[in-house]
Amino acid sequence: MNTRLNLTAGLILIMILSSCGGKEEKQSVNPAGTENPVNIKPVADEITFSEPQSADYWKHYLAIKNALVAGNSNAAQSAADEMSAALSENYAGLRPVADEMANTDDLGEQRQFFAELTAKSENLLTGHLIQGKVYKQYCPMAFNNQGGYWYSDKEQIRNPYFGDQMLKCGKVSEVINPQGK
Repeated sequence: MNTRLNLTAGLILIMILSSCGGKEEKQSVNPAGTENPVNIKPVADEITFSEPQSADYWKHYLAIKNALVAGNSNAAQSAADEMSAALSENYAGLRPVADEMANTDDLGEQRQFFAELTAKSENLLTGHLIQGKVYKQYCPMAFNNQGGYWYSDKEQIRNPYFGDQMLKCGKVSEVINPQGK
């Protein structure tokens, strides 16, 4: 019986490690959140959109993602509030989600709202990208193994759903290129 329990535990550990395995990278991230991710200048300057509103949305989206990666709920709130203020009526479906995120300091709730923002962002990002690449990334273990997607300006995985607990858990599921390329 004890051998069977050890075997089962070993198999579960192997499954967890293999589902989020990947190359070890030697880049530093500040998962403790001591640096305010909202003020980090993303690589997004290399990414341009056909509409200024889409570019502004992308800037705020990345700030939220970086705050969640760092586990910084205050920075996520601030970035979500800025996103909400910047969204025009054309993006009315996104504003309530950004407002909800801005009104909570619970990191788990913010991550749920971020997943909703991500789901509602695909047409906005894919339809208006004119330069650069956007990486659609996926973690199979997010939200109790239901999985979760997010977008990034970098190919490198930095998981907003687990932060420093499982920073590199995930994979690039799609590379979004400019239309017509």
